[in-house]
Amino acid sequence: MLNSFEGKWNKDPFTAHQFANPGSSVGTIENDLHRKRRAAVLPFFSKQKIHALEPVIQSAIDRLCHKMEDYVESGRPLNLRNAYKCFAADVVAEYCFASSGGLLEKPDFSLAHWKEHQQGLKAGPKARYLPRWYLPVVRGAPEWFRATVDPAAKQFEVCPPHGGEKNEDFFEKAGDRTIFHELINSKILPPQEKQTIRVIQEASAMVGAGGGSTSQVLTALTYALIANLDKSKKLREGLRNIMLESSSPVPSLKQLEKLPYLVRIPVIQSRLIYSSAIAYHTLYRLDVSRKD
Repeated sequence: MLNSFEGKWNKDPFTAHQFANPGSSVGTIENDLHRKRRAAVLPFFSKQKIHALEPVIQSAIDRLCHKMEDYVESGRPLNLRNAYKCFAADVVAEYCFASSGGLLEKPDFSLAHWKEHQQGLKAGPKARYLPRWYLPVVRGAPEWFRATVDPAAKQFEVCPPHGGEKNEDFFEKAGDRTIFHELINSKILPPQEKQTIRVIQEASAMVGAGGGSTSQVLTALTYALIANLDKSKKLREGLRNIMLESSSPVPSLKQLEKLPYLVRIPVIQSRLIYSSAIAYHTLYRLDVSRKD
């Protein structure tokens, strides 16, 4: 049965352990635990939270646009997928760890980084057919050992995105505005769910998923607007009117939300893009109770 929301569905261990992140929501097998972890994360993506993140998003947009202008002036071809990946990953990492990683500042929109990242992803499907201890052991091993065992596994990230700083130094820098910090101080999560390694896995999964899915939608959306000039014209006219009414050079998020056409486009595009080949399977959990 496909796409059923009734009953309780556990993730299939065969696919769930492929990225060695059992502490994250996406790597959680048991249905009830997954619901608890997901409930703790969902508030971070409310409209109010996203509005509070607007300065971070706008700063990343400015850096992205400036770098795109450099490509236009030089006449070099631009890999939009990599550009959008850098933008999305920097924003999500800043939200999760108070440290963006500076991917937008790296040459060629971090082309080398994304090639290595893609190689790392290839190790996941292979791990489905190996014992569960394989990925955690390989992931924590030195780079030379990982490269010997599996060239793809060489690219696995060993340190958390905040660079392995001491917790005290990291929290002092992060303040109280990161997902990492708020999960640690959550009032609804039990102590075992606030362990540092568990929360790092949760936030790291958000960075990977946020960068991949967001860049996929933005890339497809950009192509769709270029290929359909009537749609692009309609969108530009709406944006032009908003900018004329705005008192600042760049319209705020609240002003942009007044454009129904602009708001609908990403939603529709997200439904049209191709889905990931690395899918998680679910298994129906049948609770059998004995009655005397």
